[in-house]
Amino acid sequence: MTDPSVSVVVASHGRPESLLWCLSALGGQAYQPFEIVVVADLAACAYVSESRFEGRVKLVPFEEPNIAAARNKGVAEAAGEIIAFVDDDAAAEPMWLHHLVAGFDLPEVM
Repeated sequence: MTDPSVSVVVASHGRPESLLWCLSALGGQAYQPFEIVVVADLAACAYVSESRFEGRVKLVPFEEPNIAAARNKGVAEAAGEIIAFVDDDAAAEPMWLHHLVAGFDLPEVM
């Protein structure tokens, strides 16, 4: 049995440096397969496009400072079987997705 795919949605507005820090932590995830969907203002999208993460994340431009709407936009763009959210000022430890997905193995969860 293969592990379920995960989409990690990161909403960001006005904090491109924090976003890159968050993406650096996500780049160290031990879990596969997963994708990163970044929903961000145009300035942050440009910042990511000029970084080492260019081409490694789905970039979704979104100017409205509304985290709920941004997350919903990210869900609409996500391809994973499981969707996880992380804030742009957070650093997920390398086993974060493993621990998160492990709960879906419980019969009462599915």
